[in-house]
Amino acid sequence: MEACLFFYLCGLFSYVVSGDYVLLMLLSLEFMAVGVFLLIFCGLGVCMVIIIYFCFFLLWLSVKVLWVCLCWWVLFVLLVEMWFIVIFKWLV
Repeated sequence: MEACLFFYLCGLFSYVVSGDYVLLMLLSLEFMAVGVFLLIFCGLGVCMVIIIYFCFFLLWLSVKVLWVCLCWWVLFVLLVEMWFIVIFKWLV
């Protein structure tokens, strides 16, 4: 059970990092499948499944926000660096 959960979380992380929205749509189907699995086989209540969904959604949202911020930060640093090179060549 732990190994299945580990591989599921690895797949979740690869979907989120790739930014492929077709894969994210498939991921929502996986969320439903995992919810049904938890509901039927693990005997968890509906409230517990909703809490697990909410935690996975927060994880997905935080990783996407961090990824976008990182991309914008790298773009900003490259832009500033390019301007410093242009100004330095212009001065010399």
